[in-house]
Amino acid sequence: MEGRYSIRNVAYERTIYIRMTGRFDMGLMRGFAAEYRQATDSYEGHDHLVLADMRGLSPLLPEVGHVFAAAVGYARTHGVICCAHLSDDATQKWQAARLARQDKPANDVTTNFATIEEAQVALETIRKQFRRSTVPPAPASGTHEAVSTTSGTHEAAATPPFTALRLPRV
Repeated sequence: MEGRYSIRNVAYERTIYIRMTGRFDMGLMRGFAAEYRQATDSYEGHDHLVLADMRGLSPLLPEVGHVFAAAVGYARTHGVICCAHLSDDATQKWQAARLARQDKPANDVTTNFATIEEAQVALETIRKQFRRSTVPPAPASGTHEAVSTTSGTHEAAATPPFTALRLPRV
């Protein structure tokens, strides 16, 4: 299956939502990396979150993986404090984890989740902690509009607590 992706930047949540499926070739991955960098740059290096839904994504060829690793590395050095990953393929999950740690092994901000609901509850918990500790500036770019992604509410008490730690910049 040919690869597809979508990137949605929800500024008021300070969250970039990524969806990747299928098999990526070099051209498609370069397009993804450019769009992901644009979304990341909208935060001007300030803290933000990422939800990466990679269910259905095939493992990447090595040269395509290098482009992916560079995109993730750039985002991590430009403000990502937590990346919630969803994957249904063990090989792809291990590859993504390895590529994400490639440049900054001590600064792995990835957490794997089994369901989108678990990931959203965890990210909302981090957002609440973040809101209490600081008032983030609005992203500079007006190209990424906020779009509501929730159709209902989630009970935070139904899931175990998720503690977010602010990692030192390396």
